Amino acid sequence: MLIALGGGLLLLLALVGSRSSRKNELPAWLALPYYFVAVNWYAVRGIVKALQGQTQVTWSSARPGEGQR
Repeated sequence: MLIALGGGLLLLLALVGSRSSRKNELPAWLALPYYFVAVNWYAVRGIVKALQGQTQVTWSSARPGEGQR
């Protein structure tokens, strides 16, 4: 029961933080839950996209590969 209440409070504070127009100036008690939930949400979203095959290489290696030597 306490875990569910804690999770609900975390999501409520994250929602309040997400509705703020000045996210760079949030107080710590709103910023921590907001960024925690946001980072985890985008991590899950990225995993789902990777499993669907929607990957994109954003940089190339600085070292030459086996075929480029």
